[in-house]
Order: sequence, then C-alpha cells, then structure tokens
Amino acid sequence: MQESMQTTETCATVSGVTMRFPGGTMALKDVNFDIHKGEIFCLLGPNGAGKTTLVRLLTGQLKPTSGHIRVFGHDPYTERDLVTQHIGLVTQEIALYDELTGRENLAFHAALFNVETNQVDSRIDAMLAVAGLTDRQKDRVKVYSGGMKRRLQLARGMLHDPDILFLDEPTLGVDVQSRNAIHEYIKQVPKTGKAVVLTTNYMEEAQKLADRIVVLDSRMVAGPDTIEGITRTTIPETMLDFTVKEATVPEGFRDQFLRDTLSGEIVREEPISEGIKFRVKVPDTRVESILDSLLTFCHGQAIEIQGLAVSTPTIEDAFLQLTGKGLRD
Repeated sequence: MQESMQTTETCATVSGVTMRFPGGTMALKDVNFDIHKGEIFCLLGPNGAGKTTLVRLLTGQLKPTSGHIRVFGHDPYTERDLVTQHIGLVTQEIALYDELTGRENLAFHAALFNVETNQVDSRIDAMLAVAGLTDRQKDRVKVYSGGMKRRLQLARGMLHDPDILFLDEPTLGVDVQSRNAIHEYIKQVPKTGKAVVLTTNYMEEAQKLADRIVVLDSRMVAGPDTIEGITRTTIPETMLDFTVKEATVPEGFRDQFLRDTLSGEIVREEPISEGIKFRVKVPDTRVESILDSLLTFCHGQAIEIQGLAVSTPTIEDAFLQLTGKGLRD
C-alpha cells in the first residue's frame, strides 16, 4: 500500500449487483462495495472471476441483471453522458490507432473528451512525459513495443484528467521496466484525491499498490479490506515452511505425521532438487510444540531437514484458500 489522500467520501457504489449473460452464464452474484476518493481500489481474482465484467458495468458498457451502480450519483448505463467525463478507462486489450503517431492518438482522444483547446497541447506534452514517450511521439504506434503501447494507453486514459481511472490488468504482458513505470504513475494518482480501480491477478501488484481490495470469484469472497486484513481474517494460523531430503522421507510422512500428529494442513508441496518443500498451516497457539514435534520426529526417523522457517501467511496463501488451487483457463 502507498501513501494517498484516501477518504471515506464515496465516488462509486455497487449495490447487490448480479450479472447473468444470455444463455444463463452467471458472471457476478450479489456484489456490494463503495469506492472512495483518493484510494487505489483493487479487484483481485483468478481468470474468469468477473473482474472485467465489473469494470464494464462501472463504466456503463453493460447493464446489470439486478442491483444498482452509481458513479458520482449517476447510473453509468442510463446516464452515460453524465459519467463519461468523470472516468478514464485502460482496457486489457491494446486499443490504439496503429497508423497514427503517439501524439495523434492522444489528440484524437482529447477531441472525443472535449479537452479545452487551449489545454490540449500542454496535456499531451505532460502525458507523453509521464509515459516516457516524448522522444517517440512522432512515430506511428505500429512500431511501438508492447510496453510502449501499454504506457500510451495509460497516458490516453488520464489525458482528460478523470476523477476515477479504471485500469483493467494494465501491466499484462509488459516488461519489468514498463511495469515499474506504470506502477510509479498509478501511485501518484490518488495523491490528487482521485480514485483508481485496478483489476489484477498479480499478487505482488495488489500488494504494492492497493489501499483496499475485493477478492472476486464470480461473487465477493473477501473484502473490501486491506490486504493485511483479508490475509489475517482468511488464515489466522501460522505457516511452517520446511524442506526435507526426499530420499530420507518415510512412507506415511504426509498423512500420519504432518496431518495427524502436527494437526497441520498442507498448503503447498513442491519437489525441488533432491528434496520436497512443504508449507504447512498450523494452529497459531501451538507453534512451539509443533516445532518440537517436527524436529523430534525427523531426528528419530533420520529425516534430513534442509531448511526450516516459521512465517505469517501471505496474500497468495489467502487468495488460494479463497479461490481454490485448481487451474483456471
């Protein structure tokens, strides 16, 4: 989380929103939250969780099956003209005019959003500088790299100085340098009292940027709350991380000892070079006795421990517990 001008003043509200597509597919069910001015509000969820659908609802591209959405007091679907000037949108898909230059793309957007004529050039200059594209502004977008296009999309979304900036996975597929540049700019936006709504399935991105998050999986499975609050509520236990040499592990170690004796839940098990790395969730009140039991058992069974650490759960641990560990399309 970063320093911002976060307040409790609401700029958008989602109340009891359900979205069912033709054919019966349930995209969202009974979603409720407020977005505050001056905060970065993160929609965190696996692929297919409904994050993009929710952004489309908030920006007036879709009408909910039931429930209500208000952006600065207006329905974004039926009163879209009243909402459009308040919002900026950066989509997952690259949506630029390849045959136009970077500057021409921004100028076209300025005309669409009625940026004051006497401010167009200065706004474009400022956004090109933010995007690191001043020296490439006269090049056609078709020769831009993926990271440059992502940065130009962000510049375009902010050009008309919106009160809420919607970013739908803005760093998808970009290099580390571009991702860092985008993150640095996003962190500056709330300092002016504006809001950012960010969708992502990158844990580190949410950890770095979000003031509050909602974990979505077609419905709200956690939040809105801080990452620390959601992690603590979801997993009030302690994590025991240890690595053992595979050749020394006896049959039944996982079930008879880890689960039955330690009363632990195996959160993660992964093979590494000549070993097995475990992450086991154990009751917070029994950490010392559990460590004693583990060390005593391993010593008695001649199990070679290659690494051992006690840690608090991470947002990734909470995310997997809330949304499941199965692969998603």
